[in-house]
Amino acid sequence: MKPTPGLVPVTLALALAIPLMIPAFADATVVRYLELNEHVEDADLVVRARAGLERRIFRGADGRPRTETPFEIVEVYKGSAKKKGDAVRLRQLGGILDGQSLSIGGDASFRESEEVVLFLRLDDDDPAVVYLAALGQSKYEVKEGLVGLEVERDLGGLGFYVEGGASKVVPGGIEAPVPLDLFARTIAELAATKGGAK
Repeated sequence: MKPTPGLVPVTLALALAIPLMIPAFADATVVRYLELNEHVEDADLVVRARAGLERRIFRGADGRPRTETPFEIVEVYKGSAKKKGDAVRLRQLGGILDGQSLSIGGDASFRESEEVVLFLRLDDDDPAVVYLAALGQSKYEVKEGLVGLEVERDLGGLGFYVEGGASKVVPGGIEAPVPLDLFARTIAELAATKGGAK
């Protein structure tokens, strides 16, 4: 049987490319994609905030490192537990402590002075501590766009479980930017229709 012209190079290219994609995707954390209305409902607090400088890394009760990043709240879109100007400490599993390193694939990372919109859960014991509601899905970076401020979300490191006939996992990527004012207005409207502040 004679191979179809053009099919062999394409098949060979795919055979070579697939093993290159697997290692990058193998570290992904697989989660369910949250639609914006679900994310707003799930979060106790949705804020625009600016990352501070002094990160604190400590060992949790389970012996694993935790990292706390300070944030100053710039605006509150959902929730009454915090207001503009308040400081919070975002606690995440992971960090480097005493030579032990732990990282969680798909969790958000932050740069000093980075401005973001965060979907947060409040700590039950410490009112100054918050957690991301859904790993990297809960961070939108605020950037200057063509016509003003925009938000953009990088879902790299996450894989999304897709239900249906043949269940599969789809890798995350960078989502298209959205104007910040529209995004903030939509969150506030969704929060109001879902029972308002927690």
